[in-house]
Amino acid sequence: MATPGKLATALFIGATFATAAHGAPRGTRSMRCRDVRAQVLRTGRYYVETADGLIPVWDLFPVDKFQNCPQRQRLYYVRVPTLDEAQCHVGYSCIAN
Repeated sequence: MATPGKLATALFIGATFATAAHGAPRGTRSMRCRDVRAQVLRTGRYYVETADGLIPVWDLFPVDKFQNCPQRQRLYYVRVPTLDEAQCHVGYSCIAN
């Protein structure tokens, strides 16, 4: 019979492996360009490393899903540093004129 301590340890280890298997968020500097593009295509976001941890960046159009911007906004090419490219084009965003 498992003791409460052993059960808690087993649950913690299982949760840790489950998180790793599903892919905990990673910053762009620790990923290849194509992997960041795939993440943007799947989730519409990427993560930037800061001194305080990872910050998600949202509201992106993936590279292959170009859309027009609303009036009074212009298209912005989003480029981020990755492991293999200094300026990886990961998508588009609309910003105010």
